[in-house]
Amino acid sequence: MKKIFMTLAAVGLFFSCSKENAEPQLQPSTQQEQEAALQTVDPNTPGAIRLSLDADVEPFVVGSGAFVGEDAQQGARATEAIVGGPNINSAISYNITPEADGMVPVQLYLYDSQGIASANVRGEVTKDGKGVSLSLGMLLDPTKFSRGSVLERLAKNKLDGAKLAFIIGHDGANTTFTNKGARLITYKAGQKVTLGGNYIMLKATEIPLKYDATTKTVKPTKAVTLGMQGYLIGARFRNRFLPKVYKYLWKNGSHTDPYPADKNGNKYASPRYAEVIDRPPLDIMFRVDNLSATYRTDISYNRQFGEFSIGRALENTSANIIRQRVMSPGFKASAYDRSGKPSQGKTHGSGEHENFLDATSAGVFYVPVGSAPSDTQFSEGEQFVILYCPNPHDKGSVAYRSPKKLFYDGSPFSQMTGTWQDIGTRTVFLGLANDKNSFVKVQDTPTSPSNNKHEIRRKSADNKFYFVTFTIEPNRMDSGSGFWSSHRAISYKDYTEAFAKYNIK
Repeated sequence: MKKIFMTLAAVGLFFSCSKENAEPQLQPSTQQEQEAALQTVDPNTPGAIRLSLDADVEPFVVGSGAFVGEDAQQGARATEAIVGGPNINSAISYNITPEADGMVPVQLYLYDSQGIASANVRGEVTKDGKGVSLSLGMLLDPTKFSRGSVLERLAKNKLDGAKLAFIIGHDGANTTFTNKGARLITYKAGQKVTLGGNYIMLKATEIPLKYDATTKTVKPTKAVTLGMQGYLIGARFRNRFLPKVYKYLWKNGSHTDPYPADKNGNKYASPRYAEVIDRPPLDIMFRVDNLSATYRTDISYNRQFGEFSIGRALENTSANIIRQRVMSPGFKASAYDRSGKPSQGKTHGSGEHENFLDATSAGVFYVPVGSAPSDTQFSEGEQFVILYCPNPHDKGSVAYRSPKKLFYDGSPFSQMTGTWQDIGTRTVFLGLANDKNSFVKVQDTPTSPSNNKHEIRRKSADNKFYFVTFTIEPNRMDSGSGFWSSHRAISYKDYTEAFAKYNIK
């Protein structure tokens, strides 16, 4: 059955760090044109016009910043990504894998300057998964169609001036695409991770055709290539907190204060006598705001612009209007209080909108200090997120939040002595800085990035893999943050569980 395999690489998406509460202004939608039903038959059917073409899969295009590359098993029809490494710039590839009959479903569009017709057909997978071949018949007898219809005109003109476009990886016979959500990847040397289930779509557009009256065959007049519809985002996380913390314990209930302790658990008044331990990793939840990854997208073809219209009818609705969208699996609207503690969150189908949705398909994962040290190489055990957005014109953001922030909350559990260029050597409390926790996708017009913002130009987003790196940095505080202690009961419970998890006694 059809699958498309990919293996990970690097492109930078002129994204920019900014706060995750900015709601994007959406672009006008593209109207879906009325499509006629094109009748396709076996190419040897008497009276049929035969169409034949071969298309080769092209590699992802590298964007103007940092993630891309190139490169099956039998199973359900799907697009799949194979992620390897360690070199980011050559870590992703894909193949098309056929169903048992060697074929894959194809949504095909035939059009001229005045109208369009579509059909769901099947193509043969070629070149070890690097190509697809179409061979079919089209019944185009002008006497069989209503006067003035697109099919009558195409038939009368013998397809003169006609063009072709097609796409694979959609939801079977339906002209929709259901996103598979964000995927968490753990890099391990010598291993590859396969992401299954129609993960991306491949498309070919603006294919000019020429009719041969002698053979009653129509063929493209140029080489046909298949590129990715939309774009992929890869999100890495670089933790720049101090690698060590003073050991604190909290054993007498949430109404008491934590205390510094040595390796045997003895209590001291000052952290100077406390044991120094490794800072545990930070818990992370990846989040998405309004990008086309979060909702099911309809597929049509815009012949005026020569591109597929994927989910564009939803661009002028407010961000993540749940009642107007069929949400993708793996995303959930969640509410959490001022301390960052999760409360009862909304699920899809209730409420008007949520600016950011938790990528529950990736789940909560943990980012250790010193993660992602290299811009070009994955480190052993590094965890990162991949997200597919089929609409290159969408607008929104990707972000992260830390549900608990344990050891990163400005509490005594975050305390350590360090040396900085501006303040010298000092014992400080370190709290998570939340002012640069999102990357925002912006419009086509280039702008100068502000201090808190890196941006991408929308029109560059088709057939690309973009990589963004979130830098997890601390705020330094001399007296610590009071927010954690305002929820002492929750903090006490969470830290008690963390002590057991990280064997802190």
